[in-house]
Amino acid sequence: MKLHYLIFHPDRERELVKIRGQAIINYQLKDDWTGMIWSDKRKHNEDPFIYNQQWAYSYCHATQLSRAFKKNVPFVQAGSVLFFCSGDYIDKNEVVLDTVFFVQGAYKWVSNQLTGPQLPYELENYFGDNSSPLWERHLKYPFQNQHYTPKKGNYTYISPKFDKSVTRNYSFLPLKDSGIRTSFPTSILNDNLVTLINEKKNGKRPVPLTECYKNELLDLIDKHTMIKVVEVQKELS
Repeated sequence: MKLHYLIFHPDRERELVKIRGQAIINYQLKDDWTGMIWSDKRKHNEDPFIYNQQWAYSYCHATQLSRAFKKNVPFVQAGSVLFFCSGDYIDKNEVVLDTVFFVQGAYKWVSNQLTGPQLPYELENYFGDNSSPLWERHLKYPFQNQHYTPKKGNYTYISPKFDKSVTRNYSFLPLKDSGIRTSFPTSILNDNLVTLINEKKNGKRPVPLTECYKNELLDLIDKHTMIKVVEVQKELS
């Protein structure tokens, strides 16, 4: 069974960046969109990492997700959706989103306390490749004694490469306009979902979402979003 999550992220770790990329505007794909997006600051790691055709998520709150198969227990797997939103604004009862991340693969690191960190088999070709942004700006950090959790285990989640023939299940950065994140008040959410968010927001722990709550968020995001950035091709500032 698939499990989805709403994940809180502090605004102090995010920044506005001017980029060129692909975006969907009014259901039309614009190949040469230029504008401002919100992404992780370029220090230590960028999580989720969006400067690659396939986006990646490995560290921030990742150990708090249900992520291993147990009988009759839902967990994050291919087909799960992760919603990254501002932890600052959720305290003001507002959902302010910067990333909607569709999971294509959930890859377990083959690490242990004796051997140290080892990339998942599916990503091992990236090891030590300094020409790869995915290695240089994301995957390398456990090998530098950062974000390495052998007891809990490390996972890397990969999103699918954007395919213009796919109408729904793709990752994107939701914007009301260039530089303005999609947002809406929690008061328009299902009461039970609001209760669940309130239970988790004080400790900024990820909020587990059922299929029903996932669909509710996707529908609201569609209603409040004018621009969906689906690929970041180049940073301009």
